[in-house]
Amino acid sequence: MDKNIKLEATMDNLNVVTGFVDDIISEHITDELVHDQIIVAVEEIYVNVAHYAYGQLDENGDSIPDSGTGPIEVIVSDENQEVTITFIDGGLKYNPLEKPDPDVTKPPSERQIGGLGIFMVKKTMTSMTYKYEDNHNVLSFSKKY
Repeated sequence: MDKNIKLEATMDNLNVVTGFVDDIISEHITDELVHDQIIVAVEEIYVNVAHYAYGQLDENGDSIPDSGTGPIEVIVSDENQEVTITFIDGGLKYNPLEKPDPDVTKPPSERQIGGLGIFMVKKTMTSMTYKYEDNHNVLSFSKKY
């Protein structure tokens, strides 16, 4: 059964979203590592949406962090020992899965800024998908437990 929450994508609501997800997944997920990986993934995706999805664009066409806000819906599905979390926002079209993974073999001073959060989510979750549908970004990740 799916459960969802709709709210304004602001940093003030980060704890509301993580608490919502935690309440749902804690009922079934007893493995602390799996639980924590899911919560960290929720934080990473939510923070990206809150900072960038509704931002104004700079001269390069990039979103200016924290320059706008808008609604987000978070849907949690927990079936057949797999939890799926979907984020839906009406912000700027952006597919984070198209961004190349950072070269983690390089020292931090030689890496490009950004991308580690999405990379970590891709590496710790069972699957991750993105689609742009009805003028909305729809990003989902799943984790088997």
